[in-house]
Amino acid sequence: MFYNEVNAVLGVSNWSESVMRLNDSDSDSDSESTDNMHPETRDGKVVQVRKKSIPEICVILSGPFTPTQKAKVFKKTKIDWSHVKNALLWLKTYNRLYADVDAETYINVTPRIVDESESVASGNNNIEDVYEVFAVFPDNNVPHHTTGGCENSGELKELTIKHLLSKENCKEVSLISRPTRNILRDYQGDNLLLAFPVLFPHGLGSRDANDEPRLGTGYLRHLCCLSERNFHQATWVCILYNMLERQRLIRASYLKTREEEREMFCQISCNDIAGAMARYTDNVFGNHPADIFLRRMRAVTGSMSHCAGAARKARQRMFAMTAALGLPCVMFTVTPEDGINFRIRVMFKGEKGSETPPNFVLDEETLCTFISESEHIRFDHPGLCAIDFENVIGITVEHILGWDLNKNINKPGYGFFGDLDGRTFAVEEQGRKTLHAHFLLWIKGWGKLRSGLGTAKGHEEYVKQVSKYGDRVMCTRLHGFSSRLVPKVCQNDCSNTGEGTEGYQKCTTQDLQQLQTKQGETSLGAKKILFCSVCKASLSSEDVTLQRLKKYCGDALAGEDENFWSSSRYLTKCRVLMEMEVLHSMLPPKFTSWFDWRGNDISRSLSICVPKRAHADAYINVHSEFASILFGCNTNVITGVDGGSVMYCTCYVSKNTEKEDNKHFADAAKHMVKNMQQQMAERKELLDLELEEEASSVGLKGMIGAALMATKVHKVAAPMASYLIRNGSRFHFSHNFSYVDIGSIFKAIQEDLNISADEDGSVFLKSSVSNYLCRPKELEEVCVYDFESQ
Repeated sequence: MFYNEVNAVLGVSNWSESVMRLNDSDSDSDSESTDNMHPETRDGKVVQVRKKSIPEICVILSGPFTPTQKAKVFKKTKIDWSHVKNALLWLKTYNRLYADVDAETYINVTPRIVDESESVASGNNNIEDVYEVFAVFPDNNVPHHTTGGCENSGELKELTIKHLLSKENCKEVSLISRPTRNILRDYQGDNLLLAFPVLFPHGLGSRDANDEPRLGTGYLRHLCCLSERNFHQATWVCILYNMLERQRLIRASYLKTREEEREMFCQISCNDIAGAMARYTDNVFGNHPADIFLRRMRAVTGSMSHCAGAARKARQRMFAMTAALGLPCVMFTVTPEDGINFRIRVMFKGEKGSETPPNFVLDEETLCTFISESEHIRFDHPGLCAIDFENVIGITVEHILGWDLNKNINKPGYGFFGDLDGRTFAVEEQGRKTLHAHFLLWIKGWGKLRSGLGTAKGHEEYVKQVSKYGDRVMCTRLHGFSSRLVPKVCQNDCSNTGEGTEGYQKCTTQDLQQLQTKQGETSLGAKKILFCSVCKASLSSEDVTLQRLKKYCGDALAGEDENFWSSSRYLTKCRVLMEMEVLHSMLPPKFTSWFDWRGNDISRSLSICVPKRAHADAYINVHSEFASILFGCNTNVITGVDGGSVMYCTCYVSKNTEKEDNKHFADAAKHMVKNMQQQMAERKELLDLELEEEASSVGLKGMIGAALMATKVHKVAAPMASYLIRNGSRFHFSHNFSYVDIGSIFKAIQEDLNISADEDGSVFLKSSVSNYLCRPKELEEVCVYDFESQ
């Protein structure tokens, strides 16, 4: 309605006029008063007219509305100026009381909505019909006949909506999307099924073979090992890893928290935490309950596979291996390629198999399409990249390093780098996208060879041996293997002179397509791809790879002692690696002086191995030529590494984050202390026996909550999460470890230490503990009791 000059003849206002007067800020009268009317003379007659007011257009909402309906009305209500103008012209023409109304004054008036409606709750009533529908569409991939029952996710949504609209007597249906009141907790009820219906078309099952509820750690690892590609999406993998780490965290919290500490933790104040944090950052050991609380938190969060605490534990173990086996001989890095990886495409296609990869002679558009599809697979299914990485690492350990994974021992004469005394490797993320592994290798006899390099006697001979070894395991060449190194693919006694695949009958392209399926066979029989016309032997791709692997390893490991090395690498005296021209001119003579473990000065010849480069190889990294070509990826090799290699392999995650980590620990500790203090106060006020019994879990709950808060800042990418689910840790060792109580040993030595003198009066120290620790090798297996009693 428009509100300006109104009918003054009416003695009582109608409902609309009453509403407008109540909402008119310029009017001081009540709804039925006519005090605002004043006499005016027109054509000699006195008439009552209303005072002039500002032109206004209003819309009055009446009647009951639900919140949804009212929101729609507010959104859809509009004023059509043409209708208002026509109504004013009609009144001006046919109603003398509106003869003086100027329609043009309403052109720039902003409409106002006056809400006089009654609000009612939503429900099935005469106002609207409500249908509650719970739908979850988390999967961006196309469902198939075994998962969603539809051709695609859009069809699934369309069918759901069409089913809703087909209800009888349905007047109007509105689909409203709103979040649930609480976050779905993956460990409660069937929330995992609700969030991922495509992954579990037949449910989770009740209990596993060990009669344990589903969603245990073993079951979570099982889900991440399935071949179905939907189980390797980024969203699913990260959620699964979060569930797994939380279960591990809670179990560690239970083990680390003692019953008598629960009351002690509840008495901690924020000032106590602040003081404990100051002592913690200053590396000062404290015995206050707040100090104990922080140590428990650090111990609990240190169990997480990707945190700095796990890296520090692994560093301690690597140093233990260094103390037992000496410095590593080789640092070997493998970085599998995920972006253009045909193996990952094969896993993505599943039982349908993958198409033959395009030839590089094809047009650019075809190659770009292949690369783009491969990139999408890597981004959408990072779990498949982690599986391919594990396969590459397994081949590396078993066949390149020559380490038997089943027996956990070295395979003599098998490894590419030589026989191993031990090995370890650390898995790291690279830009939160791909994974790579750093290997530290302890080669048999390396300690003796390294010691010989530092002595003047036989120095030149040791230099030749190290140079030969470097030539075998390191490479800076740009163009990979030369043709003379490509071996024959059939047996050695075959007279076929063809190198590589020359001189052999090859299978057809159709044969290769058939091999993509599980039961596929070639025209050469079974899985064979090559046929030798001389020895009549058929070979599969595995046979060819194995023959080449043996040949490469044989070339690298041919000969022993002086025949094992080459002079294609040269060594020079130095402390650090520098440009060779600068190095010779800047090396002072005093650098030849060194020291032993007791601090005594000795003369040492310090050397490093520098790979020789051609002009075209100026920017090529030092790599393993064999491993790079075998896997089609980047590798790095360093020989003669020092103790800094351990720091390099374990500094990931803990780089420059100590201050930030401590801040998160402080925030988490303060928050949980406040919660525990509040619970303690409520318990004392209520004095409820039932609550008194439950108080035994207050300290445990506080510990778990604080640990969860402190670890929420840790970030891990989907490939690393997938790897950690299946392997449990990103650090792997060839040896087991046991803690040695060095402090107690030194204390026992001090208490057992006696001062004695011989017949000549010479004073010496005597200790039974030292005698046992320094016993000869013949008594290595004798226990302390037998040693002292006999």
